Amino acid sequence: MIVDLKLCNRTVFSKYFLTNLFQTRIFYKNAILDNVEGGSAQIAIHESKFLSSTLLFPNLDEQEKISQFFKQLDNTIALHQRKLEKLQELKKGYLQKVFC
Repeated sequence: MIVDLKLCNRTVFSKYFLTNLFQTRIFYKNAILDNVEGGSAQIAIHESKFLSSTLLFPNLDEQEKISQFFKQLDNTIALHQRKLEKLQELKKGYLQKVFC
């Protein structure tokens, strides 16, 4: 399903905010599980039921602030991940020097 990010030529959703929202358990529970029909292993969500459900969103300014926070957090995690990888390589090198 395509989500229209503009309403009357006015942006109402931050793409980054929606991307992060769609990955949360809260969204999955409230928007997906509440609209699932059938008892099979395959999830069936009917568009009309999904579109008629009520989902609350902060205003665009708040979405942008939340998005900026998570972008910064993602960048910090990536930075620390690179540092960790470098330290692991350094450890491996030291262990090779000690035991060889």
